[in-house]
Amino acid sequence: QNNGKGGLISATRYVATHHSPWVLLRGMDACIHREVKYCIGQFAAIGFVESALKRWSEANHDTNSLALQLHENASLRILASSMSVGFMCTVISQPDDVVKTRMQSHLPPSRASSSSAAKGAASGAASDSAAERVYQKYRGYLASFRTVSAEEGVAALWRGWVW
Repeated sequence: QNNGKGGLISATRYVATHHSPWVLLRGMDACIHREVKYCIGQFAAIGFVESALKRWSEANHDTNSLALQLHENASLRILASSMSVGFMCTVISQPDDVVKTRMQSHLPPSRASSSSAAKGAASGAASDSAAERVYQKYRGYLASFRTVSAEEGVAALWRGWVW
């Protein structure tokens, strides 16, 4: 969320000048967790599912029209196994995507608001402390995972699928 900061370059410049440039890497650990689950899951499961579909289609091709199509068409069998494994990996890696998004959308208090709080602005100090509390809840991968699960329930880790 760039909160009205303009396009990609403007938002990146704003984050880099008002926060530490390291904040641009926020959520990278959640991205790595998601990609490892997704890529290794697809790599490991696609051959297994394709061979299971092949065995099923060989056993049932005389009684089931779908099995007959899968038995006769290897491309269709590979497509069906790829789609089912892709869906499965997406479901498994969805919580990491939710955590990554929360980490990236809850940035630390900006340097500009910290300097105004240091000058004695009471409302700035109050909003800074609230921003700091929210930032601390989503500070790292595991902390963000626990925060979402505890405050919104485990089902919130799959938010975006149905609601």
